Amino acid sequence: MSIIPESAPMHPDSSKAFHSLRAVDVQDYYKSCINQFYQCIYDLLNLNDTSDLEDESESNIPTYLHYEVLDPIVRSTCESYLKLLTQMKQSKQLTDDTARVKKEYKLLSDQCETFTLDTWDKYVSKELTAPKLSELFNDRSQLNNPNTQTANALPTIELEKDKLLRVLPYLWQNPANVIPDEVIRGAPINQSNTDDDLKIEGGVIELTCPITCKTYRRPMISKKCGHVFDEQGIKSYLETQGERDCPQAACSQKVKLSDFSLDKIMILRCKINKIKQLRVKEDNDKLNQELDIL
Repeated sequence: MSIIPESAPMHPDSSKAFHSLRAVDVQDYYKSCINQFYQCIYDLLNLNDTSDLEDESESNIPTYLHYEVLDPIVRSTCESYLKLLTQMKQSKQLTDDTARVKKEYKLLSDQCETFTLDTWDKYVSKELTAPKLSELFNDRSQLNNPNTQTANALPTIELEKDKLLRVLPYLWQNPANVIPDEVIRGAPINQSNTDDDLKIEGGVIELTCPITCKTYRRPMISKKCGHVFDEQGIKSYLETQGERDCPQAACSQKVKLSDFSLDKIMILRCKINKIKQLRVKEDNDKLNQELDIL
């Protein structure tokens, strides 16, 4: 029979060491990874430069922007980002669990009879018992409960970068796809989803400006109503008046030029659309060449 108790209340002299127990904060590391994912896509698709959208021909698209070159990189980046989101949730949950379990353990331990030489034998025989921190953590931790929803544990990150990386799998599949509301609200995409599994909302997003009726060259989005117009078109529309009704049909918002900012998601749509158009053209040209040979 062991002469050492399986558990004992926390000794007052161990309070300092106990309070130092905490999950390692790695959120800055995760944010750095997100910045790198974002910058990779931003630079790869040259989202800072819309000059290639101003040229309707496909000849101005450099070779490194061809679909076959980009496809494995984009898919790999999307997959890695989703894995990172999962790790971020788990890390945040671990931090929350640790703080909560420590508080409960301290409360339970304080309720136990003081651990002294006089009570030693009683703790050995389990006539007196005390909580075990490890067992309490395993029992209470939501990380160990597969039925617990941890989506709300996702920490706040830069919204623009997060949004672009979350919508990318949908737009890479089809740049005119309507993004599901839950993705826009910030719910991460299921990591097991494939292209065929992605839930797509009904309808399509037009990639042409309602004012100019041409493909977007430099899309601008209204901060008031979220409607998008080409920069040239909205400037022309507001040229005679400083403030007018939004030109989008059935929108009652009054807008002015200062209400608009560059729409990077629409730029992403248009860039991907142009890359896919080039792919179709190249496939057709190849098919025609094969037919000519026959």
